[in-house]
Amino acid sequence: MRLTFFTVSHLDGSQPWINLPARCSLPRPILAVAHGFESLDRQAAEPEVYFVKVDVNGTLLRLVAACTDAVSDDRLAQKTLARAAQVVHRASL
Repeated sequence: MRLTFFTVSHLDGSQPWINLPARCSLPRPILAVAHGFESLDRQAAEPEVYFVKVDVNGTLLRLVAACTDAVSDDRLAQKTLARAAQVVHRASL
């Protein structure tokens, strides 16, 4: 999916990669979505956001979170991307 203010490629279940503009901070809102997700696998490792790349074009983040099934992986990815869109849009105003 490509949006005007950031790009996303959804890889490996609930592990979306999000490319943000340089002025936008997003790890805490992404983790809040993951921690509040009803189908998060509470027996697995805690959700984490990794900084994959930081440069003048922006920041590439990766969310790693285990869910109870593949459908839940997709739902978490969609919720995460929706929240990222909200945060980035507000930062662009």
